[in-house]
Amino acid sequence: MTADKAAATPLAPETTTYLEMLSPADLKPSRANPSALTTRRLPAAEFAVGRRMYQEVGRDFLWIDRLQWPDRQWREYYERPGIELWIGEATDGIAGYFELDTREDGSTELAYFGLAPGFIGRGLGGLLLTAAIRQAWANGARRVWVHTSSRDHSGALPNYLARGLRIYHTETKPAPAQPG
Repeated sequence: MTADKAAATPLAPETTTYLEMLSPADLKPSRANPSALTTRRLPAAEFAVGRRMYQEVGRDFLWIDRLQWPDRQWREYYERPGIELWIGEATDGIAGYFELDTREDGSTELAYFGLAPGFIGRGLGGLLLTAAIRQAWANGARRVWVHTSSRDHSGALPNYLARGLRIYHTETKPAPAQPG
């Protein structure tokens, strides 16, 4: 769905599902061929890649909170302690990305996660999520958590559950009023 179509389409109520993993032993790795995807951390200086991935991955899912950020704000975000930007690469390009946000309480939020549209349906989402969760535990997390919305890709929640994350909270908010 394009931004123009999204603006013209009435929004439904939004359900947000919060999931967590409390032990690295709970991870159920993807069974896809691990050589199909490599991951690497990007330095804050490569914030433009994070911006591009945010735009590409979130375009059809109403990710709008960062669209107006200037370069300075992107750089400062990725320079914050505890924030990590990672990309997943397939042989034909950057397939997706994730951001880890390590909190003072020892938990790590999978703050953003997703695949670029051309890479969906190739088994890469499970591989990328496996890598993200493993990295969070490798960084010393005491808890890994994420939230997803009913407006995200329909495969998001099943992928989180398949990797061993467990639902701990769900909330539904009414649709925002349409301008009029």
